[in-house]
Amino acid sequence: MIGALLILSLLADVRADAWSLLHAGHLAQAEVLVLEANASAKPTGEGTPNADVLLVARLTRGDSIGAATVLLEVLEQLDRGEVPAKVVAEQIDTRWLMPWGLAPVMPDGADKDVLLQLLATPIETSERVDGVRGALWSMVTLEFDPAAQHAPTPWRDAALALAGDDRQRRAARGRLERTAVEAKEQAWRLHIIGRSHLLEDTPGSQRRGLVHLARIAAENDLREAHPRLALHALRTLIEHTSGNARERIRIEYEALRTILRTRLEKVS
Repeated sequence: MIGALLILSLLADVRADAWSLLHAGHLAQAEVLVLEANASAKPTGEGTPNADVLLVARLTRGDSIGAATVLLEVLEQLDRGEVPAKVVAEQIDTRWLMPWGLAPVMPDGADKDVLLQLLATPIETSERVDGVRGALWSMVTLEFDPAAQHAPTPWRDAALALAGDDRQRRAARGRLERTAVEAKEQAWRLHIIGRSHLLEDTPGSQRRGLVHLARIAAENDLREAHPRLALHALRTLIEHTSGNARERIRIEYEALRTILRTRLEKVS
């Protein structure tokens, strides 16, 4: 009992220090502090202590895979009605259990394999949170997980737009087409719609996909709200253009990448 109390006390102190580091812009230091404390404490309970701290740090750094690995734990807490820290509430749309800042672009590599292992098995939680797990699996693998049908609406529609059949993709894209939403959400929706179109082979669908992605990079409010999706959009446009147009897009891409790298250096 005494040992357990000491562990809880240690993690509580770490949590306070980690939030202070985050508020000061020291994202990497906050994350390292939590990870080292978790390893030292060797908690016997399930889950990741201070998962919400890790989520905020990784979302801010643009580490989508790292954020996704702790996202379900944080959503489970929210779904149980636990009051989140203010900075967490600013990151997650609690109505939809959706962090619009989570770029749904998952690269290959060892980190992706870790995420897929996490998402492969249904979890003992609410139907909605397991639905988010199924939606993430569908979005990463492009293989539809039936659990995604129970996810909050944007998650479900994103899964269907990327991993559904032809009819499901068309219907999901229509539902994702929304206006009068905040720029970060709009960029996220445009990204899913654009990727969905690009999965189809017809020239018209390919063109529509590129138009949706181009908006993220071209419209200042969308680009500023979700620069990592704008970066992905520019990279995709480079792959589908040639000549002078391709060179102009490449220049924009490199300029935006430099801006993001500079911002990250300032806050890490």
